[in-house]
Amino acid sequence: MQATRFPVVWLTGNSGAGKTTLAFGVRNHFNEQADVGSPLARRVVVLDGDEMRATVSVDEGLSPEDRRRHNLRVARLAHLLSEHGFLVIVSVIAPFKKVRDELQPICNPKWVYVKRTGLE
Repeated sequence: MQATRFPVVWLTGNSGAGKTTLAFGVRNHFNEQADVGSPLARRVVVLDGDEMRATVSVDEGLSPEDRRRHNLRVARLAHLLSEHGFLVIVSVIAPFKKVRDELQPICNPKWVYVKRTGLE
């Protein structure tokens, strides 16, 4: 049986903009829908930049090339999870257009730029 391929949503933006908070908020919302039979209940995975750096990219620094390799690893994992029927929300800074263009054919992310704004 083939799993339904869900999209990859990639949240990018400056550090501290709220990408992680937004990602986990969306995941929690869908998980709370389990009682009403949502097809996405328990099928949402967050790939957070800090968590990914502490696990799969522990060997990468913050140079442009290190960031590129880190983003490629995350994109490949996002693609794999999507192919297995998970909605993947990535909250990883992707600051370089050239790298974003390179990620596009890997996991075809829907890009969301998160910008923190003051309410004053």
